[in-house]
Amino acid sequence: KAHVVFFQNQGNLDFFLENNMVDPNKVRLIPGSGVNLDKFQPMKKTNKDDGITRFLYIGRIMKDKGIQEYLEAANRITKQYPQTEFQILGSYEEEQYREIIENNPRVKYLGRSNDVREQIREVDCIVHPSYHEGMSNVLLEGAAMGKPLIASNIPGCKEIVDDGLNGYLFKPKSVDSMVEKLKLFLQLNDDERLEMGLASRRKVEKEFDRNLVVEAYLQAISEIIDRK
Repeated sequence: KAHVVFFQNQGNLDFFLENNMVDPNKVRLIPGSGVNLDKFQPMKKTNKDDGITRFLYIGRIMKDKGIQEYLEAANRITKQYPQTEFQILGSYEEEQYREIIENNPRVKYLGRSNDVREQIREVDCIVHPSYHEGMSNVLLEGAAMGKPLIASNIPGCKEIVDDGLNGYLFKPKSVDSMVEKLKLFLQLNDDERLEMGLASRRKVEKEFDRNLVVEAYLQAISEIIDRK
């Protein structure tokens, strides 16, 4: 009985249509929740240029967010590339990971944050190994701040990452695939990393501005009012 059903990615929309779960005339596709481009802007790092490449995982610490693969990738990469740091920002959703993370010298746990801009600013790349997403706010906010992205090749992530342009996509749940893309990033020079970050910002400006989402909602509400 809904007037309109909004979907945040094409994969979910297609699933509902294929399984006759929604009237095709009622569906609309929006770019997730969008991102506030005024709040999330590129910011200059404050940490010293110490030659360390920093990766950041943001999210609830649980299997379905890909934390297990991230930890294994961190172990492999830091052995081969000592000048790397794998950071984790988020709350423990599954307690079995607490001891693993806090006793692991190859990762740095940052706790929780009320303003993720502070943590995003200081890193070189956002890594998002999630198994499923609507539309990843983590990637949208990281992209808006001009960061390269490495993420699972799934709906809700692949719309934000143009493989090879503003980051890399890897096979979901595959440590080998993630490690391969992390190595590709580590082989980039400073100018190439900067260009990837700029491409991220350009993409969200064009496709994921929160104002586009607000406008879609307002238009739908206006149409409903007019029909009544």
